[in-house]
Amino acid sequence: MSLANHYLFEPVACTPAAGWEKGQIENQVGNIREWLFTPCAKFETLDDLNRWLKQRCHELSARQHPDFPSLTIAECYQQEQPLLRQITTPFAGYVEHLTKVSRTCLVRVDRNQYSTPAQWSGKVVSARYTRRLVWDQMKAAKFPIHRDLVKFDWNEASFSRQQVEQLSTAGFMDDAHNLILVGDTGTGKTHLATALGVAAIHHGKRIRFFNAVDLVNLLEQEKQMSKTGNLVRRLVQVDAIILDELGYLPFPETVYGI
Repeated sequence: MSLANHYLFEPVACTPAAGWEKGQIENQVGNIREWLFTPCAKFETLDDLNRWLKQRCHELSARQHPDFPSLTIAECYQQEQPLLRQITTPFAGYVEHLTKVSRTCLVRVDRNQYSTPAQWSGKVVSARYTRRLVWDQMKAAKFPIHRDLVKFDWNEASFSRQQVEQLSTAGFMDDAHNLILVGDTGTGKTHLATALGVAAIHHGKRIRFFNAVDLVNLLEQEKQMSKTGNLVRRLVQVDAIILDELGYLPFPETVYGI
């Protein structure tokens, strides 16, 4: 899903109990192997291999397209190319953060401390951690349901796709700017807010999702238990809080003093 969210395509899973679908994929892999690597070619350098692969791809693109017999594969690609979305940044299987090593040679990554070589003390280093931690952050965010930009209905939106894609980089969180989504019921505000939160997690941010009334009830419950401030101390450690249905339901009068 991380790869799909980055390149904005919709993955299609195999049908349960349909083993023949796996065989179709294996046949396609076998065809490519036969077309490109039979007989087995040998090359002195990777550059030689890449040049040969490029030449073979051009040769194979002159074949008839399986769905449009009147056109070659190359001709279909030329027609589709203007409609393809340009790739801006490559996908990485990790999240990267710049952080400073402490005087005791420790670096803090995702609320954990790790030791570093002594010569790195006081220096800014690049810390990378795997996508497994991203999944942990997804669970910690407590989204009511997973939403992403791939399945967002852009036809119903009153803003441009480019604006949302810019927001999905989570740069506005670095500048501590608020983002307010205003619209009628059913226009996709919750979907978009959740999708931006998911995208922010993929950029290394910590997100927490709340229904506004639920958050108020939690704060009221803390106040009644004389534990005011516990939730706030936890929330100051996240990069952004998503409040859903803000202003949609009235708050009890007792919460205005919290």
